[in-house]
Amino acid sequence: MMKRYMYYIFVMLSITSCSFDSNYDYRLSSLNHKELAYKELPDSVRALLYSAAVGHIKRNNLLFVNPSDSSIYHFKVVESIFVSSWTAYCKLIDTDKNIIYRIERGVPLPYIIDSNTNKLYIPTDYIILSRINIAFDSIRKQRGICSADIAESIVIAANDKIYNALFTEYELK
Repeated sequence: MMKRYMYYIFVMLSITSCSFDSNYDYRLSSLNHKELAYKELPDSVRALLYSAAVGHIKRNNLLFVNPSDSSIYHFKVVESIFVSSWTAYCKLIDTDKNIIYRIERGVPLPYIIDSNTNKLYIPTDYIILSRINIAFDSIRKQRGICSADIAESIVIAANDKIYNALFTEYELK
């Protein structure tokens, strides 16, 4: 009897959780995508990442190549049904096209949107902005206090750290 009761509870919870999971149009993983190294990113995206890393613009979950896009795209965290402090997944909402993209939990931030190309860029590294800031900071410091040869080798090493960082480029609908 107890096994049957537990079975019914499990089935009901499964059905309930499935019904809450359909409030998005696309899973990010189902979109066309490819991996790019930092050095392969468009100049506008690299400039945006640099500005966010060194504090010229505010760090957010979403970064926009076109600042006016901040009124079009929104980011929402969807909490777990059973434990409200846990993230179930995130939503990227395009209010112009009425499209909701599901982003699984654990995907690194920030999400960079370039509406000119209709692309979304996501780093594979959780601390990409800190890595960019450290690399450029070491370049700035070393250029003034070292010989040209030493400064150049430091610049190359710092660039290698960020230039080889990977991003995933997604084609938005």
